[in-house]
Amino acid sequence: MEASRDRKGEFERGRNALVGKNILVECQAEPFEHRMFRGCGSYQRQNRLDNGAEFVFQVAPPPCAYAVVVGTDNETVVGWRYVSAPEACWQFYLQ
Repeated sequence: MEASRDRKGEFERGRNALVGKNILVECQAEPFEHRMFRGCGSYQRQNRLDNGAEFVFQVAPPPCAYAVVVGTDNETVVGWRYVSAPEACWQFYLQ
């Protein structure tokens, strides 16, 4: 059964499920801890964009990193992208 797992699909479905939702809720942001997002991985940095911002997260195993893009309200997720090589994120996803 292990050979039939779609690790890439599992990882990408998880990120796609964030679109349209509030990053603070979905990533379980801790209001009293600076930049702590328990549900999305280890927060690395925030990049300002012309039409919002992106939050970059690292997840195990390194060097998997991806960015969640939010709109101008800085909360609603409008997309995501790989920061690292894609296979770094799904090669060992949910072992």
